[in-house]
Amino acid sequence: MVELHGNTSRIAVFGGRHPVPGDAEYAEARRLGALLARNGYAVMNGGYTGVMEAVSLGATEAGGQAIGITMEIFGDMPPNRYLTEEIRARDFFERLQILAATASGYIAMRGGMGTLTEVTLIWNMLQTRTMEPRPLVLLGNFWKPALEALALHLVVAPAELDLLRFADTADEAVSLLRK
Repeated sequence: MVELHGNTSRIAVFGGRHPVPGDAEYAEARRLGALLARNGYAVMNGGYTGVMEAVSLGATEAGGQAIGITMEIFGDMPPNRYLTEEIRARDFFERLQILAATASGYIAMRGGMGTLTEVTLIWNMLQTRTMEPRPLVLLGNFWKPALEALALHLVVAPAELDLLRFADTADEAVSLLRK
């Protein structure tokens, strides 16, 4: 497994690559990064654009660490410029393994298939107890109805939904991490 520098607790932040400066989502992710740093956490993410960039920017502006787990399969795609550390994974699987194994908690914002994959894998590992209990906070008012729809059409027990924490704001998400 990869060796990370420092002994700060790390929070993996999942989210889409599409938000840009000026978007409400970008601003919320930037605020999240700053709040995490001010509360003593290093942020970890996929290392590229959108939510990943905004969280990294917020963390570094607040004097914290931003660790990006980028991928060799993306070739020459540059990581966002706000990272304080970059770790190159071979592919999606290794990237997710690093994020799952080295974070002490997770926050997911809106994203696409990659974000959904990250959330459901962490959720499944918590549900099957193949990892020690850690907070998984879903940030945004769309998560609850989306997951309730999954529970309506798939086999998801109420106790499995209880493993998740829901937050409407970055402040609330960080507060849930600290509980």
